[in-house]
Amino acid sequence: MKLTRIPRFCRIALPVVLTCGLWLSASVADAAPAAARGVVLQPSDLEAAQLKILRRDVAAHRVANPAVFGAVRSVLAQAALRDKQRRGRLASLTRGLDALGPDALLPMLEQLALQGVERGPLTPTAWLAVRVSLIESVGRKRDVRAVPVLSRIAQKEQDYWVVRAAAEALGRIGSTEATQLLVSLTQTPGERRRAVLSAIGDCRRPVIVSTLDGLLRGNLDYDERKLALAALGDVGNSWAWETPELKQRGEAAVVRSGAAKVLVQAFVRHHGDATLALEIQKSLLIVEDASTPGLIEGAKQGADKQLAQRLDALKLKFTSFVARKRR
Repeated sequence: MKLTRIPRFCRIALPVVLTCGLWLSASVADAAPAAARGVVLQPSDLEAAQLKILRRDVAAHRVANPAVFGAVRSVLAQAALRDKQRRGRLASLTRGLDALGPDALLPMLEQLALQGVERGPLTPTAWLAVRVSLIESVGRKRDVRAVPVLSRIAQKEQDYWVVRAAAEALGRIGSTEATQLLVSLTQTPGERRRAVLSAIGDCRRPVIVSTLDGLLRGNLDYDERKLALAALGDVGNSWAWETPELKQRGEAAVVRSGAAKVLVQAFVRHHGDATLALEIQKSLLIVEDASTPGLIEGAKQGADKQLAQRLDALKLKFTSFVARKRR
């Protein structure tokens, strides 16, 4: 068999071509974009069906309103400057995101769970502001489409303030699914429960009152107990129940009277602790339910002298507060 001789120029060029080919392949691999992820979640954190729906909705919205995606990024781009100027814990971007209106919901969900801005050189507080502000603004939209993303954040994230923001956002939405998740998260001791308890008062549903009642009768630690008592004040907040959105639910009476009842019962159990007693008093004044004086009188049945005196003082504080408000 006769072997075909390779021309000299080919013998020189072939290694070069092979080398260049290998270098080009490596360069393309190096240049490939990193796996897309949001500023809190990555796409794989969502269930397949949820991810499919979110991607579909985001893609359709990008075609219909591409400018709002850039507008969200523009607000987030202010994080570094705002962080340098901050005076408190965080330089919030929430107001700027809120100003973009309801059309910003899907771009913000994309940022949170699909493909978000890079952290780059942002300080820890600036990066936290980006994440928390997005979650807060999403919650203010009160759109149930955000529940899958917010739920995964509340379940998965480790940062206290991010979990708290997600719990608050779920509470604002207040759907059955969101409420059930918040209830379940209160059953897990630790930092996540504290974050949820500090925000659960924004979920103004009857089941939240009964959940807090059960927790207060259980083995909460001291800080968790204070958070639960404050949350009852938020759940039954008389001012909040005057807003049109809550009024139309028709649950004001059951939630506010229920919160007042739980608080008075808690006072009977904790009247000897000045800090907890004051927390209960503050929450009762926030709830300001008409049933409160009667509940206090009822609690005096069978009470010892010291408890009866403290209940009388609580009733006087409540009635004086209500009278001053009505002047």
